[in-house]
Amino acid sequence: MSSDRPASLVTRWLSVIAGVAALVGVVLGLGGGVRAAGPSAVSNALGAAVTVQTDLRSR
Repeated sequence: MSSDRPASLVTRWLSVIAGVAALVGVVLGLGGGVRAAGPSAVSNALGAAVTVQTDLRSR
């Protein structure tokens, strides 16, 4: 059982990091104007977060 705990902890941290990255991307997109930051920057940040979380759940 002890081997499950570190894996869960790593999964949780990576999920938090992905969430923060998505939030930062949205804030930058809204703060600098979507035209200035580019909608692709926000889209990439959100896409990366979803990809990481999906990958972690599949393991």
